[in-house]
Amino acid sequence: MSEKLSRRLVVTGHNARGLSHVASDAVISGADTPGMPGSAISLIWATDNVMHYPDDGAKPATEAFFPPFHGTRLVELYLPANATEYVSGSQENGSADSQLADAAAYLEKDRPGMHRTKTMDLIILMEGRCVVELDEEKVTLNPGDVLIQSGTIHAWFNPYDEPCRFLAVMVGAKNDLCQ
Repeated sequence: MSEKLSRRLVVTGHNARGLSHVASDAVISGADTPGMPGSAISLIWATDNVMHYPDDGAKPATEAFFPPFHGTRLVELYLPANATEYVSGSQENGSADSQLADAAAYLEKDRPGMHRTKTMDLIILMEGRCVVELDEEKVTLNPGDVLIQSGTIHAWFNPYDEPCRFLAVMVGAKNDLCQ
């Protein structure tokens, strides 16, 4: 577990009478990100199916780190200052989270950090700056910037002297370029 992403998570639900209430209120933390030393990721909330209400606010069961078609994930990513290299053999980083270990399978072997998923990612940069690398260009993101990552191959880097933190909502999609 990584305390770099410690955050309070309040979840609402419905009681037996159908009235809204706080179903849970807990502090969650992240895990080390496969392949990039010093970085961390937190899977805050996840669904594999369309939600149906009223519900009790219990955390839905999920199969994998990345969502299936129509599933969702809310994640937070922390990149330390000067995080410019991925390590090979990223699946060996020892993450206790099996879903996160499965996510490492999406990393390309010949282009460190590059990955493509069957998702549309809605990303908001909260702190610091970072660079998203695409096939033919790099884009610098600053605090408050929003990136819609449309199933393209990409990698994250932080060549700056301050850490970077962003939130991403991933929505499962069809992607003919992804296995």
